[in-house]
Amino acid sequence: MTAGVTPSVAEIETVQSVGFILAEEAALKRHLSGLSMPRPRSLPNTEVPVWYRWPDGERAQQYPFITIDLLDITPDLERQTSVWNLGDDPSVFEGVLVDIEDPQNPVVVGAGQRIGQYFPSVSSDSMPEIGAEEPTTGYRVENYKPVKLIYQITTHATSAQDDRWMMAKFFIDVFPPNPVWLSVDADKTWRRMERLSFTNADTQETTETDKRHFRKIYTISIEAEVPVDTTVEVVRASRVHVDLYDRASETREAVDHDSSSEHHIAIGEFTEPQPAP
Repeated sequence: MTAGVTPSVAEIETVQSVGFILAEEAALKRHLSGLSMPRPRSLPNTEVPVWYRWPDGERAQQYPFITIDLLDITPDLERQTSVWNLGDDPSVFEGVLVDIEDPQNPVVVGAGQRIGQYFPSVSSDSMPEIGAEEPTTGYRVENYKPVKLIYQITTHATSAQDDRWMMAKFFIDVFPPNPVWLSVDADKTWRRMERLSFTNADTQETTETDKRHFRKIYTISIEAEVPVDTTVEVVRASRVHVDLYDRASETREAVDHDSSSEHHIAIGEFTEPQPAP
C-alpha cells in the first residue's frame, strides 16, 4: 500500500459483480434477461439471450437477441449538492427480515430497520456505527457525486412477429412510460431507471444479405453515484492534553513529549504583564 493513503473501511461483500458500472450492468442484464419468446405448440419457447455489445464470432447468433452498449456517463446536476460529511448523516433502511436457512423456501419473520450508510456499487453497510447511542467511533467521507449512466439497449430479430412481440414487452414490462426501479445486488439499493428515447432502425433485405434485420433501439438512463474520497474511521478522543506556554518566552516542551511525564515548564514562571506606560 502506498504510504500516506488511508485505506477504506467499506466492507466489500462477496457479490458476483462489485464496483462502479460493474454492479449496475449486472443488474441491468438481469433486468433484461428472462424474456421467453412464444413458439408454436410443436416447439418449446426460447429465451432471448442478452449480450454486452455485439456478440463475437465465437457465439452462434441465435435470433432474436438483445445487446447492451454504454453510451455516456454524465453528471446528474439535478441531484448534486454542496460538499458535506456523509459519516454524520445516517440513512434509515426499512425492509423485512427473512429467514433463508432454506433458500428455496425463505420465510418472512418480521419487519426490519437498519441505520447506517452504504458504499455505492460496493457494500450495503459501510458505516454500521452511525446512529448508535454515544458512539466512540465515527466516519468521515465526502458525499458521493451523482451521475447518470446512459445505455443503448437494442433488440435484434429476423422475424417481424418476434420484433413486434419484443417491442410490446419492452413498452409494457421492461421500460414502461413510468420510471423503473432497478435493484442492484452489490449495495442493496434501488436505482431510478428511465427510457429516454426509442428509435426504429430496421434494415431491409439487400443483395449482400439474405435476411431482414429488425432492430429497435431504446436509450435509457440509470442513476448511479461516484465516491470521490475513501471512507475513514475516526475515534473519539478519551483525553485532551494541552500545554500552556509563556508567549514572551521561547522555551517549549519537546514535540514528542509524553503527556504523563514530568513537565519542565511551570505555570508559575509565566511573565506577568506590565501596564502600558
